[in-house]
Amino acid sequence: MVLLLSAGQKLPNQLVPVVILASLSVVFWFPCLGADKVPVAAQYQSCMQPGQSDQPPTSSRQWDSLLWDSVAQFYPWRLLSHRALRSNQLPLWSPYQYCGYPVVGNGQSSIFYPPNWLLRFLHPIRFLGISLALHFFLAGLMTFYLCRLLRLGILPSLFAAVAFSYGGFMVTWAELPSLVNTLTWLPGALLGIELVMRGRTRPGMALTAACLGLALLAGHMQIGMAGGSRVWFKPNSVSPPPAASGANLASGGCSNIRLGDRYGSTITHY
Repeated sequence: MVLLLSAGQKLPNQLVPVVILASLSVVFWFPCLGADKVPVAAQYQSCMQPGQSDQPPTSSRQWDSLLWDSVAQFYPWRLLSHRALRSNQLPLWSPYQYCGYPVVGNGQSSIFYPPNWLLRFLHPIRFLGISLALHFFLAGLMTFYLCRLLRLGILPSLFAAVAFSYGGFMVTWAELPSLVNTLTWLPGALLGIELVMRGRTRPGMALTAACLGLALLAGHMQIGMAGGSRVWFKPNSVSPPPAASGANLASGGCSNIRLGDRYGSTITHY
C-alpha cells in the first residue's frame, strides 16, 4: 500500500484514512471484540434439539438455512482447527461427523488460509470477531487505495471504502466467514491490475497474485473464481474515467450501508 502513497504527502496525512478505517472496524465489531458475543447465528440453536429442550424458540430472526451454517458448520470447524493446531496437528480429519469426515476436502474449512492460523492461539469465540474486524478493515483499506489510484479524492475514496466493506452484502453474510474472507481480497486484486496497467508491473503482479491466492485459500470458491475471472478479463487498453470507476465501486453498497447493525450472540456448547 505504501506504493500508492503520494510522495508529496506527509506521513501523518497518509495515516489518517488508515486510522479512520481501523477505528470504524473496531467500533462496528466491538460487541464481538470486547464482550461475550460471537458473530454466529446462535439464536437458531433454540429452533432444534438439543437447544429446543433448554428453552423454547425466542428469536424473531427469520430462519435462513445458509446462516445456520455459521453454527452447524463454520464454528465447529474453527473449534476443530483450534484444538488440532494447539496440539501441533493439521485438522485434516474430523471424527465427529458420520463415521469420519475429511475436513481438508472441503475448501470452506480454510485450513491453509494464513489468518486462520491464529486459531492456534485464539479460541473461536474470540477469533471469529477479531477475524471479521481485520477483514472489514482490509476490505475498506484496499478499496480506498484502489479509488485513490483511480484519482478520486480522499472523501470519495473513504465513501467507496465504507460502501463496499459495510454494504448489505458484506454485513448480511458476515456470519459466513469464508464468503467475507474471500470477498475481502478482490479490491486488492483489482488494485494490482491497475498498477500493472500503469507500468508498475512487478508490484502490481505480486499484489494481484497474493490477493487472488488468498481469496482462493479463504474458501469460497464461487466468489473467488467469479472475482478472479473479473480481474483477469478486465479490459487492458484504457482505464475507465475516475468518476465512473468510483461510482461502480460504490454502487453495490452505498444504498445499503448498515453501520447501525450489530452482530453477535452467545453460543451454547453441548
